[in-house]
Amino acid sequence: MVSAPSTSPAPHLAAEVRGVVMRFGTNTVFEHVSFTVHRGKVFVILGG
Repeated sequence: MVSAPSTSPAPHLAAEVRGVVMRFGTNTVFEHVSFTVHRGKVFVILGG
């Protein structure tokens, strides 16, 4: 089977997240969090 090349800017990435902020009321849990998830990898965020 032959597949066509990907036209996405980063074909090796499944997801890219930048600048996430999580707050509960006036409390900031985290801010300015960025990460990438590569294809074929499992990524989990626990807590919050």
